[in-house]
Amino acid sequence: MLKLFKKKYTDGMILIVSIIATNAINFLFNAYLGRTLSFEDFGLVTIINTLWYLALIPCNALYTTVNHRIAYIHGIG
Repeated sequence: MLKLFKKKYTDGMILIVSIIATNAINFLFNAYLGRTLSFEDFGLVTIINTLWYLALIPCNALYTTVNHRIAYIHGIG
């Protein structure tokens, strides 16, 4: 039981560390572009990234659903 708890704790920590690293890289990206691009160009890059992330929401939901279904079928089979 303790081994299972440690594995889940480690997996959760990997997820948290990867989210923190992603946010740090995103901050550095925006800070760099904010200093090197003009205000209009930075706004254009920001709106394109925002639209890209909004378009990925249904794709990520589909990926998650397919992954869950495949794992379920694999688990019962």
